[in-house]
Amino acid sequence: MKTLSEYEIESLRNAFTQQVCSHDYRSGPLLLFAGPGTGKTYNLLQTVEAQLGFGLPLDTFLECTLTNAAADKFAADVNQRLSATFRGVCTLHSRAKGICHQHSSALRMRASFVVLSEKEYVENAKADLALLLRSTAPAVAKRLREYQNASANAMAPQDLPFAAAYRGLQRFYGAIDWYDVIAFARELLAKDADLRKQEADRHEFLLVDEYQDLNEAEQQLLELLLDGRNFLLAVGDDDQSIYSRRHAAPAGMVDFAKRYPSSRMLELPVTTRVPSAVLKAAYDLVERNPNRSQHRRRPLAFPATDERAAGGLALCVNCKSDKAEAQFIADSLALLGDECPACRVLVLCASTPLGMELEKKVHRLQPSLRLSPEFRGEDTPHDDLLMLHAQKFLNDPTDNFSLRLLLGSLDTNTRECSGYVQRALDTSTRLWDMVLRVSDERTEPRDGLRHFCAVTQEALAFEDPQARLQHFVQQVPFMTHLEARLRKPPDSSSTDKAATHESSASKMRFMSLHKSKGLDADYVFLPFMEESIGLAGQDLEEQRRLLFVAITRAKVACIMSWAWSRGGHSKYKTRGRGGPSTNRTPSPFISECGLPSSLRKPWERPIASARALQLLRKCATHVAAYDTAHS
Repeated sequence: MKTLSEYEIESLRNAFTQQVCSHDYRSGPLLLFAGPGTGKTYNLLQTVEAQLGFGLPLDTFLECTLTNAAADKFAADVNQRLSATFRGVCTLHSRAKGICHQHSSALRMRASFVVLSEKEYVENAKADLALLLRSTAPAVAKRLREYQNASANAMAPQDLPFAAAYRGLQRFYGAIDWYDVIAFARELLAKDADLRKQEADRHEFLLVDEYQDLNEAEQQLLELLLDGRNFLLAVGDDDQSIYSRRHAAPAGMVDFAKRYPSSRMLELPVTTRVPSAVLKAAYDLVERNPNRSQHRRRPLAFPATDERAAGGLALCVNCKSDKAEAQFIADSLALLGDECPACRVLVLCASTPLGMELEKKVHRLQPSLRLSPEFRGEDTPHDDLLMLHAQKFLNDPTDNFSLRLLLGSLDTNTRECSGYVQRALDTSTRLWDMVLRVSDERTEPRDGLRHFCAVTQEALAFEDPQARLQHFVQQVPFMTHLEARLRKPPDSSSTDKAATHESSASKMRFMSLHKSKGLDADYVFLPFMEESIGLAGQDLEEQRRLLFVAITRAKVACIMSWAWSRGGHSKYKTRGRGGPSTNRTPSPFISECGLPSSLRKPWERPIASARALQLLRKCATHVAAYDTAHS
């Protein structure tokens, strides 16, 4: 096969970008397949710039993403390149939330309702529903998953009594979960043609990022927001759909033409991130999935990318034990620490517990390494939630949910808290009024609820919100450890977060495979590659996609590793048994990537880890020299 020159590949890339920018949206939407490192953000920006040149005003555009971080990044790119006044970026959920707020009366919700994460919201709802429905917590959890599954897939709930009880509880809380934000917005738009036109007129041109991660309900909501118009650019890659846990439907890209018969499809042909050897391993793996878009082609590696990485490095290291694997990772990171900035390294682990354990072992072996474990993700710490909801409730005693969360921290049982909710629902009263009534019935002088209510009433008497909060925090036992936070400057929390982020950005990063989406690094390590450990995913195809995403984070080298033996083997699992302690077998995905699972036989010299370090040193030296020459 003929090898294209850098000029030919650059021309090919520019030609496809020109096709994207010149697409006539009056004839139909455009679906853009954008593989790893192929320039999806660049093409989105080019599209906006081209359409502005065709006479469309800037406020016509709305770019929908799935995360706030992605929305902020795109807004910054547009503000820097096109206009500092551009505000047409949001997550799809925040767009749906705005619609629900505007028409909250139609949902029989208070206008100030909030949307809460599953951790803080659903756990309380499960306990309250168990009492309301006279059921058990596991049974309620199962019915709630079925309800959420129906919401995500745009289906009517099968268990109508449960749905009625859950939605009644939502109205009482004044809070809903993220699944219902989409479902409620979709229901409002589907029922009201005038509302649908009104919302569609706000932004006539929709740009949708990561389309492969949308579930069916989100895809339908986008269709309703278009209201029959064709001004839609959907960008994604079904090979990178890894969120089945939130019901992502990669088939939405495969079947895009069925939803939009007049649409056109294009695929970006060149990656400027992934070198050839890594690219080959990734696509050898993912092309085994039978349900991916069949017309897809492998992107070409940009010549400068290959030149910098010397073609790239993809290999698998077989280790004698988990200790030997940790030693190999530690030695590799120490080697790279001399050759490249720490932020150019990612260690991606099959699960959070495994990653945390490996990070500790590596730190013990190489204490001088700058390591940044990022396993906590974006979960809000419990203390932050307590402070937030204490402030909200003290400012608004009608906030039933904030009070419910605070009551859950009292020294009382969960069923008792749920009992307050049930009595408030039965009598159509505020939760605070019901709690006061129950408190008055108590006679025990040291009763925790009576003390809580007395302190709260004292705090509510203060006119100054800060004094109100300070009194509450100082007097309520489960809040007193947070008193030091009241003395911090108002912006100290954001400053602390920025400092933490800046510190983490200069370190070698340990994280789960899912958390690596959207990131890249020169060197990517994938430990725990054993059959019995496996990868998280609802099926074999999603597991392949997850590994594909992890591999394609690498700009120079991707190095897998597995161990023949592991002590305490039962903990080494994501699903299933965890495997035997010895004679463990490599993941079949290694051979599917076209890589030998054993770099060296155990009796050969140098051993596999030593040989891998030789290859890694050679690669790192080349990259360092290239970067110096081209700086």
